[in-house]
Amino acid sequence: MDEQISPRTKQIITMIGRGKCTLFLGAGASLSSGAPTGDDLSNLIIKTFLDLEGWPMSVDHAFSLALANRSVADIESFVRSKLSVLQPSDSHRILPWFKWRALITTNYDVLIEKAYEAKVVTQQLALIHTENDLPKVGLSLEEYVPLLKPHGCISSSQEMLLGIEGIHDAKRKRRLIFSYIEMLHLAGPVIYIGYSLRDGHIIDMLCELKDRLGGRTDILFVTRHEEGSTWIGDLKDL
Repeated sequence: MDEQISPRTKQIITMIGRGKCTLFLGAGASLSSGAPTGDDLSNLIIKTFLDLEGWPMSVDHAFSLALANRSVADIESFVRSKLSVLQPSDSHRILPWFKWRALITTNYDVLIEKAYEAKVVTQQLALIHTENDLPKVGLSLEEYVPLLKPHGCISSSQEMLLGIEGIHDAKRKRRLIFSYIEMLHLAGPVIYIGYSLRDGHIIDMLCELKDRLGGRTDILFVTRHEEGSTWIGDLKDL
């Protein structure tokens, strides 16, 4: 078994064991809990709010079109109805077994928070939703792990930043949070799980990090090919 594990993977496993890694979770990390895929969610939004079918587009574009026709409250209520019922998968439940430098997610669900409600956890969560929460990153990493949610969360009606405009607003309103996320890329390995190589926002961010930080950052990108196989690559491979 060990012979099938690459030296790179062994190195990352060692770093995880030492609590030196940051985990960055995308929508794909919630699929095992029954969350809709990006394409499914896009189709649901278009059908529910625009009464259209068969219009392929990204989730961000679908949200933007819906927001142009319906109130923010209506869209947020719809998102909560789809995501609030989800329960952590086995993959989520093992997260509290390890120490992390930080946890980051652009997902709106609360699967990580529910997983950390377990009786025995290695660290307690320190939730970072807005810049006012950033002082929590100074808490002891032995006891606490920051959970950064720069795009917001279903737990608060005022914190979900949806659509193309919402993503731009997140970068503007939560500039310090994104600056801290960038600093985490200098502090140790950052493991991206659940993002697609078709996700333009993430690829743009990774390319920007590459330009700004060069070889001073250590990124592992884990994604799934269309045929179901898993691809693991470094920042330099993207």
